[in-house]
Amino acid sequence: MDIYRFLATGMTRYPKVWDTISEFFGKEPLKFSDTMESVSRGAAIYHHYDVIEKENKESLNNEGENKDIIVTPKLPETVFLNVKNGFPIPIIEANTKAGTPILIEDLLKVTSETELLLELFSGRSPFDPNLKKQESIKLEFPHAIKKGSGIVLKLEYTSNSILIFEAWLKDNPDIKINVSLEKSQFTEEEIQEHQERFKIMNVKGVL
Repeated sequence: MDIYRFLATGMTRYPKVWDTISEFFGKEPLKFSDTMESVSRGAAIYHHYDVIEKENKESLNNEGENKDIIVTPKLPETVFLNVKNGFPIPIIEANTKAGTPILIEDLLKVTSETELLLELFSGRSPFDPNLKKQESIKLEFPHAIKKGSGIVLKLEYTSNSILIFEAWLKDNPDIKINVSLEKSQFTEEEIQEHQERFKIMNVKGVL
């Protein structure tokens, strides 16, 4: 099985480490402009993946049992919804496994007839002094919606390490709401290029 190797310690600061790994594996390891970011990314991978070994019924060359290794990404931090004059509310918890749908049914109400903007943060807790501002989510209604109407929000952390959103009216699920990012840091081409470059072969996971 061909997988990428990740560095997750302070040794990423030493050029000799990079050179040795490049020579041994025949490819350069993942590099970031900030070495501490490299450390944190590696640590996130180490702590936020479930690794499960499953025995294969077919033996390998009759010398023993072959095992399939399944790697399941987990959300590294809790995602919070900003609340006016209140503490951020968690909408999807840290360590949620990829592929686990989360439904938020009794939290969101229509405040504008045309759209609703959700400000998102991520961190360990709503009291975390280092809460990070994430890209806001814009909910655009297909037509004018009565103020006070309930909205159902569906979230899912995917095996590609992407958080996806869906939304619809609680009283009428047929009325789907367009969900988009307020702004994007990368183009679609850049996102696709990074996903292909750092894809873990034969394993459901992407850095």
